[in-house]
Amino acid sequence: ELVASNIGAPFWDIPYEEQKQRIVEMKSGIEACTGIPIRIISSTYMASDATTIKVAQELGIPYVTARGTTDTKATVYKVEDYSDVKILSVSNIPSVQYKYGSLCDYSYYERNGLPNDMMAELTRALEPLSAKEQARFGTKHKITPTTHTNIGGYLKPWMDMWTDFWDINYEKIQWVGLDEFMADED
Repeated sequence: ELVASNIGAPFWDIPYEEQKQRIVEMKSGIEACTGIPIRIISSTYMASDATTIKVAQELGIPYVTARGTTDTKATVYKVEDYSDVKILSVSNIPSVQYKYGSLCDYSYYERNGLPNDMMAELTRALEPLSAKEQARFGTKHKITPTTHTNIGGYLKPWMDMWTDFWDINYEKIQWVGLDEFMADED
């Protein structure tokens, strides 16, 4: 699944016309290149606002990313008054040292974290949910770990961390498509 992202600027507080123009450019550029419709949009910091959602609805884009609201767990929200759009609130790092960073190697790297720090959080994120968490998130929990090519794909210690994580946890992870990931919990 391709995410059209406004690199270089968050969508927060960008006026409607400017956001719409940028989203149309992202959408048409990617679709012209791939022939695949864009179904999720984002921007720097996974930032979005009510304007982003309005534009997504107008352009038939069903999903928008947003800053995380539930620590390491990713959460899907339905949007009141915008029945055709859902928000993917991405996984964040709950540790105070890395607070407000998304669960991404770049967030750790920029905050002087090490691959082992991220590996510990990724491993913790896969632990079974407590009864309290199940009441809040449903029986399935979702995480959105992310890598940046210039970190996880380029720096050997980070690449090794990712490879080790996937190798060790292969049996614990259920890969699903975007529509299933964004589906409502039972």
